[in-house]
Amino acid sequence: KYDFKRADGKTEKREKQVFQKFKLDLSGTKLSGKSLSKWKTGGLVSEVKPKKELSFRSLQETLVVPAVDGLAAFFGPQHPDQGAWEQGSGKMLHLLFAGVLQFEEEKGFFPRLHSEDDSRALKGIVVKINAANKKAAEDGKQGAVFVEDSQLDTKRINGYAWYFQSELTGYCAFLGGVAAQEVVKKFGKYTPIFQWLHCDHIQLIGNEVPSDAVPQNCRY
Repeated sequence: KYDFKRADGKTEKREKQVFQKFKLDLSGTKLSGKSLSKWKTGGLVSEVKPKKELSFRSLQETLVVPAVDGLAAFFGPQHPDQGAWEQGSGKMLHLLFAGVLQFEEEKGFFPRLHSEDDSRALKGIVVKINAANKKAAEDGKQGAVFVEDSQLDTKRINGYAWYFQSELTGYCAFLGGVAAQEVVKKFGKYTPIFQWLHCDHIQLIGNEVPSDAVPQNCRY
């Protein structure tokens, strides 16, 4: 559908199918078969985009069931490696985020840099959340996120806890690009990220606490 501004200044509501830059195909529209006035000169075609309304569920609900609509209900939330959801790493990220929120609620702070005590505490919380979600799925809650016990990845848990409060240069660059794209979407050309975007950059960190990484009570 579009608004057609005629040479005399009046505006008409019309429908179109565009096949060529300077030609409109009106077949299949309300104007098909009608006798139209002869074109004289000028005129401007402006596209009218239909509005799309999105409804979002609460954080508390989506921590257990992140996606319920469309392909996301089957393949999981958006992820650079979409197959990672069913392989377990995507689900682990979701459980870890839920675990960190509960960790902060219980202790009043997020996991500290290179703290093995905090990583062990986070693992205990994640195990409990995973068990609760698994039971919810068995009781009929469709889409509840859990992994099998064999998929509970200690390496990911440690890395997530040890560097949760860190600013990783490579990851900051990625987030800057995502934020820039979301700003562009404000003008209506693309659909914003819906609910969740999972990103796994475990290759940026190690699996052992460095021996020379003791805080110096300064920026280093």
